[in-house]
Amino acid sequence: MAGYSSVTAELTVGLLGTLGGTQDAVQRGYVLADAAAVGVGLGVVYDSSDASVQLPSTAGQKFMGVAIIDPTVLEIGVSAYVTGDRILVTQQCPLGVWVATTEAVDAGDAVYCQHTANGGRAPGTFRTDSDSSNADEVESVRWAGSYGSGKALLILNLP
Repeated sequence: MAGYSSVTAELTVGLLGTLGGTQDAVQRGYVLADAAAVGVGLGVVYDSSDASVQLPSTAGQKFMGVAIIDPTVLEIGVSAYVTGDRILVTQQCPLGVWVATTEAVDAGDAVYCQHTANGGRAPGTFRTDSDSSNADEVESVRWAGSYGSGKALLILNLP
């Protein structure tokens, strides 16, 4: 089973993969098992074991949370985890985490995570619709407000 921690942190607001302010957030460390690099601010799903995650690659995978910056693993200026890295994933963030979006979003819009690349929309990015069945709806999350395309603050309350 993956490690568990409750962390209080204040990180730079607005950078992908950072928390939205000082808060208690539930984070877990996993192993990145897939060959594809995972950028911070992207959604991740379970791989074949409870201890590893990967980018979404097909419909129906179990959403695990958002990859966030772990300064003990990523060097300054590096914003993606590679195969074998311990990847830090936030699952509960009452003030939100900054995520990559492919369109403008508003509070109250549905939240979807892209699983199949389509028209420049990469797996792990977030949006407000299914993108012709190329993205799955994510439960227990919501947009913190209205944001333009590129990044948005996403509030997570995953079990």
